[in-house]
Amino acid sequence: MLNASTVAAQPKVRTVIPRDCSTREAERADRHLDSVRRWSDVYYAFARFEPCDDGMLAVAWSDAIVRILAVDWQTLPTLVRLGRRDPRFEAFVLRHIDARMFPERAEQIALLARMNCPPAGRALCPRLAAAAGNPNPR
Repeated sequence: MLNASTVAAQPKVRTVIPRDCSTREAERADRHLDSVRRWSDVYYAFARFEPCDDGMLAVAWSDAIVRILAVDWQTLPTLVRLGRRDPRFEAFVLRHIDARMFPERAEQIALLARMNCPPAGRALCPRLAAAAGNPNPR
């Protein structure tokens, strides 16, 4: 069974996606998104609940992603690693840097991406800075 603690350890990640988002799946996604604290948690939720990326759940995704970027920037290499394994995940993260975030968070993420990018993030940091400087409307 796929869980948050095993996601980062897997050499090749396969995304498990239900065909649609039932009410039951949306409730599960909502409960899980409340506990997202690390990139492995975000990836697990993405792999399991991506079809539920709509409405209030989309807001929860965005909040979690923006919070981790702003507060736990030192974990960016984990995001880079997961994004390399699954480019759809990287695109998902970038899509959730959106206009709903606080302007202070956007400025913080853009500044970190420009001034404090780890070597592993050289390709991703400019995209993060661009997304934070010009957030996607949702």
